[in-house]
Amino acid sequence: MSEEQIDRYHEDGFLLVESALTAAEVAALRSAFERECEVPGPQRIVEDDGAAVRAVYASHQRQPEYAALLRDPRVLGPVRRLLTEDVYPYQFKINAKPAFGGERWSWHQDYVAWRIADNLPAPRQINVGVFLDDVDEFNGPVIFVPGSHRAGLVRDDRRQGAKSELHLDPDDIALTAEQLADLVATHGMTSPKGPAGSLVFFSPEIVGLRYVFLAVLFEGMLGVWTHMK
Repeated sequence: MSEEQIDRYHEDGFLLVESALTAAEVAALRSAFERECEVPGPQRIVEDDGAAVRAVYASHQRQPEYAALLRDPRVLGPVRRLLTEDVYPYQFKINAKPAFGGERWSWHQDYVAWRIADNLPAPRQINVGVFLDDVDEFNGPVIFVPGSHRAGLVRDDRRQGAKSELHLDPDDIALTAEQLADLVATHGMTSPKGPAGSLVFFSPEIVGLRYVFLAVLFEGMLGVWTHMK
């Protein structure tokens, strides 16, 4: 990762690296996801129809392809450059969206969820999104408000009445239309797009609307927080 890329990440709150994984590697990850969709349990979140898979958590604990991805230098190397040498996976999640259907994920900042649910003391995390499909403007790309991470948290509470008992849903921490309008008026919007196998590194505080990809979250060790204070 070059200094220019590092500067771009800190400026925009995200960085796209196209075609980091090979077609064969992506095919293996897609096959592993298909197996994951057949595994029942609380790790599998479904759409309102009760059938289509909306998200799956912790696949690295069941599928060797995802366990290897966490240790891949193409993923781990940039994370260490952007965060710290001492990191560990905090969350592993695959977001899926059925073709011509499925619900969106509301506009939100990821760190709010982890602060509420797990009492994380600081946003010392980095998301790594992996495109399992080619991403273009027609198949639900993630939408970011670039630079919005520099303003810190827009909201830090959870709405009354949780949408899901299995996980903290983005709807629970969604930004209001007024909050979003102010941010977009200042920063605009953008959607990282590219071929399957591309990686997106993004801040836990960037405002975004998520659709489809595999997201790995790395976190700095607690000792690093203590050192940074």
